[in-house]
Amino acid sequence: NWQNVAEYTAFGDTVGNYLLTLTQARTKIRFHFSADGAWSDQDGLYNTDGGSIVDSISIHDNGALNNLETFESYAVGATTGGIWIGTPEPAFGKYSGLKNNLTDKDPCGDNFATQVVFFVGSPNPSSAYPGLYDTPFCAGAGGITAPCQEEMIVSPMLDMTKYSTACNNVQGGTIPPGDLPLLGGALIRFTVYRDIPLANLVFYQWHIRQWAGGSWVAGVYVGGCPGQWLDRNFVYYGPDKDYIYTFEEVGDLIGGVNPVQMALGCVDMCNVWYLVNGNCAAHTPSPWIDNFRLYRYKTAGPQWTVRELDLFQDNFPMDEYALESVVLADASNDINTNDNPVIRPGDSIVVGASSLLGGGLAADPTYGGRAVYIHVKCSYIGPAPIKPALFGPNLAGSTQHGTPPVTVNYHYISDDGVWTIIQCDTARTGSGWVADKYCVDLNDALFTRGYEIEYYFTAKDVAGVETALPSWARTAGPYFEWTCLPTKNSDVLFVNDTDDRGGGWRGGAESYWAPVFRNVL
Repeated sequence: NWQNVAEYTAFGDTVGNYLLTLTQARTKIRFHFSADGAWSDQDGLYNTDGGSIVDSISIHDNGALNNLETFESYAVGATTGGIWIGTPEPAFGKYSGLKNNLTDKDPCGDNFATQVVFFVGSPNPSSAYPGLYDTPFCAGAGGITAPCQEEMIVSPMLDMTKYSTACNNVQGGTIPPGDLPLLGGALIRFTVYRDIPLANLVFYQWHIRQWAGGSWVAGVYVGGCPGQWLDRNFVYYGPDKDYIYTFEEVGDLIGGVNPVQMALGCVDMCNVWYLVNGNCAAHTPSPWIDNFRLYRYKTAGPQWTVRELDLFQDNFPMDEYALESVVLADASNDINTNDNPVIRPGDSIVVGASSLLGGGLAADPTYGGRAVYIHVKCSYIGPAPIKPALFGPNLAGSTQHGTPPVTVNYHYISDDGVWTIIQCDTARTGSGWVADKYCVDLNDALFTRGYEIEYYFTAKDVAGVETALPSWARTAGPYFEWTCLPTKNSDVLFVNDTDDRGGGWRGGAESYWAPVFRNVL
């Protein structure tokens, strides 16, 4: 049996020296790593240096050197070196490929062109999609244990000094040298067909990395070393049976003129989250991915990211039988676990703000923290009797963070009798503080039915440049808005549930319905 000589955990570097009192003339030595399944790089769930690195192994017999191995003479990726043999787990297999004329279940969109899929060669015919195959199940015991599917398609090397004049895969134009230092922002965009409920534990992912140390020769990047694949450590799913055109801000993950590669993948997390977030009992042919693009744009001042579900939502009185009871200022995001049928909206709202080229966000001169603010205007839009406008220090709310909970009181900055300015605070999740994310809340006790709350955000960077979200908000509306319902002054309740299809001020549903309401009602 293997006898445990030494064991290491946590972080750190060490030089080990061990005396082995052996009773046999022959023996074996092994280094063995075991992961704890805690969603970290040590589990191999994303691309880092992994759990452990062993080097410079020397064996002495009665004081004399018997064997020394530094592994320097072997090729990268080799699994043997001298007397040492690496035994990685067998590969799962490759199921990514290209398919066209795919039959989907999206009533509002079709894509019969060629798309990337992850079921080519799968042994599982799809009952829900006749003629197609479901993504393969894990190959371990019960179809729920490792090895499981985890593969990605990788783009060619992209020259960050050039761009595509025809909006295709050919980089035919050269970016003016004067513009290159200003291109701090970057977006990846792609379409994805999602019929991947959470219970399946099949997800799609994106990654991006940059190379360094090489050079372009006749359009080919020669030499150099790749950086790590970077992303947000998220996996993505959706049960909606629809195509979405999604985007991710990646300007903080890349920079300069070194070439870039992008990747999209499919990962089965059944071996990690079985009976935690799902049971892996069903798969579909999804995800299907197409139209993958990288955009770069000039940045001046703080840049913003936001999700509609992280902003305030219209709300009704807490007590359904007391019309004038308090209306909570809550986010749209349900913060309960997915297996909890009770909806619990988030108490605070969240936006992303960063300054890639301006030295980072500035500090608030009074309270410290970052100079990120929400501007709030509260008006009564219901029938008489008129309720007073709300502004001033009482408008600032509070949020509880952590376990045990710690109360964060948001700082009132100023008001002009109409608009109130409140400082946002750094946001956190159950895993800790989140970089470049800022949260804020309003005083729930002030709001009752009939109030309309308009709001926007501003931030200032170290270079002194201020920007707003939405970008035009410092001069005119429309602003973000939520309403305390019912207003008792409207004939129609319009529910815009078209997230990912173009919601908000200028999305598809808004574009059609707004003129109807204006002209007919």
